[in-house]
Amino acid sequence: MFDDRYRYVNANHLAKGLFPEIKEWAVDKKVPDSDSYAYREIVQYLYGWDGKEKATKMVSKDDLFYQMEIRPISYGKKENVGYLFR
Repeated sequence: MFDDRYRYVNANHLAKGLFPEIKEWAVDKKVPDSDSYAYREIVQYLYGWDGKEKATKMVSKDDLFYQMEIRPISYGKKENVGYLFR
């Protein structure tokens, strides 16, 4: 999960298991540029997303494929307070 300024908020155990580098990301901070798989497949994808509708992305890890969906998070009248990968 990321806020509307692309700062890391949190990740579940599955995400941290698939992408161990997430454990190094600091909460409420932008994810530092890197050549890690998680940065390329999650963060750069988020930066390039237009944010207008949900998007689906496939990633592979250890010969398995996972489908990720990104959605904007709404709160009250504010349409976008962050982004959720699931």
